[in-house]
Amino acid sequence: MLRKSIQVVSFIALICSFVWLIYKPDYNSAFATFVALASFLSSFLLEKTPNKPSKKQSQKVSKGAIGIQAGGNVSNIRIKETAGDNDAK
Repeated sequence: MLRKSIQVVSFIALICSFVWLIYKPDYNSAFATFVALASFLSSFLLEKTPNKPSKKQSQKVSKGAIGIQAGGNVSNIRIKETAGDNDAK
């Protein structure tokens, strides 16, 4: 839906800028026509893939080190170590 609406809007902009180029030919109208044409052609190159879910983060930490993944708010960090286990939780 978004892809089609971008194509329609860029096509309308191309038509308007082309009419402007014919009505008043100068550098501004020529540049606007060029940009509208580039926008219209590039609207066909948009990816067709749907939004993919973000990948799960994983991390390996050496013994005695602490690893922090910044996938969200990291200002409230609580680190605890279980007894007999050197892995931070």
